[in-house]
Amino acid sequence: MADSGALVVADAAARAVEFVGLPEAQLNLAHAVVRLATAPMSNRVTVALGRAADDAEAAGAGEVPIHLRDSLLGGQKAWATGPATSVSWGLRVAPPA
Repeated sequence: MADSGALVVADAAARAVEFVGLPEAQLNLAHAVVRLATAPMSNRVTVALGRAADDAEAAGAGEVPIHLRDSLLGGQKAWATGPATSVSWGLRVAPPA
């Protein structure tokens, strides 16, 4: 598996450059370069994300379970026609397109 700690080192080097500047942050950058150049590489995460996206697309969009739906809108009854409408809690929101 890839070296997940390498990202932390790269981020720390970037922050050092941002806060300290050059030439003082050259050692931080050199450390990050060596760590990234010698870190084990892997595309396992990329492959897994691609497979998960394919699975989600194949499953299609399902209905939101009733216990997760927003009960404040009362089944979307608050939506009216026009450029904007006032809902029960006083916000001005545009109706869905």
